Amino acid sequence: MKGEHGNIKDLSYEDSKASLFLNTVWYLATRPLNLILYGISWFHLYSLCQFGRLRRNIPILLLCLVWWIGVMVYGFYLWICYSRRKRMHESWDAVSGMKAEDVKWYIRRKDNCRIFLKDKSVVVVNLQERGSDETDFLDLKLSAVNALGKRKYRLAAGIFGAVVTLSGSALVVRSAIPYNGKLSWYLDDLKDKRSVVLTHDNIYESGVEGIMRDIGAKVKLPETLCLATSFNLHFAPDGTIQTLDTMLYGFDENGDFTDSYLITYNAARSKEIDIYLRGAGGAVFDIDKDFRPLVEAVSVIPLRETVAEWSRQESYGILYYGVRDWQSSEGIRYLNHKGESRLPSPEEHYFSGYSVSVFCPKNEAIAPVRYLYMGYQNFPEEEAGYPADYYPEESGFQSVEKINEYKIAEQSFDVSLEDWGEVTFVSCKPQFQDFEDASFFLIRGDRILYRFPYLREDNNILGYMGTFDNVGAVAFRDINNDGKKDIIIVTYYCYRAGWADTVPRTGVKIFIAGDNEFHLAEDMMADVAEHIEEQDMYIENICNFLRQDN
Repeated sequence: MKGEHGNIKDLSYEDSKASLFLNTVWYLATRPLNLILYGISWFHLYSLCQFGRLRRNIPILLLCLVWWIGVMVYGFYLWICYSRRKRMHESWDAVSGMKAEDVKWYIRRKDNCRIFLKDKSVVVVNLQERGSDETDFLDLKLSAVNALGKRKYRLAAGIFGAVVTLSGSALVVRSAIPYNGKLSWYLDDLKDKRSVVLTHDNIYESGVEGIMRDIGAKVKLPETLCLATSFNLHFAPDGTIQTLDTMLYGFDENGDFTDSYLITYNAARSKEIDIYLRGAGGAVFDIDKDFRPLVEAVSVIPLRETVAEWSRQESYGILYYGVRDWQSSEGIRYLNHKGESRLPSPEEHYFSGYSVSVFCPKNEAIAPVRYLYMGYQNFPEEEAGYPADYYPEESGFQSVEKINEYKIAEQSFDVSLEDWGEVTFVSCKPQFQDFEDASFFLIRGDRILYRFPYLREDNNILGYMGTFDNVGAVAFRDINNDGKKDIIIVTYYCYRAGWADTVPRTGVKIFIAGDNEFHLAEDMMADVAEHIEEQDMYIENICNFLRQDN
């Protein structure tokens, strides 16, 4: 095949389409305007990563992106043209008749020279087959080519591009190092930030429980939470939540710290509530900052009626720090789990308890109402004063009548026990609050003969097994072969894996008979829990294991 410039031969591997494409890209990348825009692109990318400045940097970066897309399209077009047009080999007539202004750029190597012409054809000269006079003549011709098409320029342009790329990359990487730039905060958000739409956004209707359920749909919250700072929520007169700020610590069933949760919400900016994880490396559970009393209290506080006592305001607030002490009775109201509220008696001058304050954020002249949450305590009508104690020190089972009131009938039995004779063993459900365990008694007639020892102080199981559900089984067996009946009890609990899910748990209590008393066999209980799966924790399985163990 012949072309207008002479004979045509297939290109070698070096001059294949792939090589031709790379040469075309390199030619376009080293144009002065493209180099300037390349530097501008890196500068604004660094500025975006370091400082943000979205309104300034994003438009310029978008324009640069459009430009580079155009360059890529044009480069693809050139590559197609150079690939399809005639490519001349051994055509000295083409070199002799070539003018410097016809050359776009050239690549001069030791053994060959590729000359890219403006008519989108390529002349390839094999220098090994040319004499010194011809190569000198070629070099003279190429010396008149525009400086932008020469190797020295391309080398300088390559060095410039490499310096811009390396320095720009270093600056962008530096902005990703924690606390060094906007990019580092964005990366932290990707790792530690979760956002979820607040659907339960009316405090009158859903309380704090609704907020936690929305969060629980995105973040697996543990059952046990306590405040790291405070809980501050503002809401509109119709109950719509406007803002929320709090930070919580989470703890697993063993009381070990799991994570922290910084929670923030502003309805004016977004309908999503943001949760930031891993803000704290560790914490110890503080009973005075327990989060559960707030959830329970808000569910029974007459919020709508409370704020209705004041003239209409733009917003109202709920503030909770946990246990607080008050020297004045102003605004103090006792509240229990039934939603019953009482004012303090005139004889009281000091007040302490889990305090939920309802206030007006923009009107300090209005005195807040401070609800001291008493949990599951009742208001004794015959007494003038009563403590706002959410975790009572005593179980409150001071009489057989009270025991019978909380008796679990199907797990209470008439039994004959050594040292005790004919007695009634009674299982009782918790009297006061969620984190109290079951209680067990021996009674005869109207007398309480014995209360079985608690597993934990005050019979509190907070952070241990979850919340009490029921007593599953009771058995009277002689475990240690001393001739006295010991008592094995299987109990059921609900452990909340998150605010949206609960997991059933099974526990065992073993009481070993002594002289007119029973001892809690904690070692045996731990051995049973280690070797028997919860789903297999039945009386017979436990007894068989203990016999083998002994």
